[in-house]
Amino acid sequence: MTNTAFNVGDSVRARASAQGMEAGALYLVSSVDTKSTLFGNFVSYCLEPLTARNPASAWVVNGHLLLDRVTIADTPEFKASAARLAETLRREDAQ
Repeated sequence: MTNTAFNVGDSVRARASAQGMEAGALYLVSSVDTKSTLFGNFVSYCLEPLTARNPASAWVVNGHLLLDRVTIADTPEFKASAARLAETLRREDAQ
């Protein structure tokens, strides 16, 4: 197993508008994909927006350069996003 900068469930803030993210917006890491190659390990993060204006999720590579881990207070945005993610995961498990 590869160590990654962020794990599923971590809250992160985008440092820049890149790869479908909005600078300063908060996201929830919903999936982590690692690939090992001859050139090293590559990690992609699927991010669910918490405060971004664009409601679409984004796959981000080089997250260690573009994201900061944050601790989010008990905000309505976080609760709503976490509830959406939990419901999605429940639906996927039921299939």
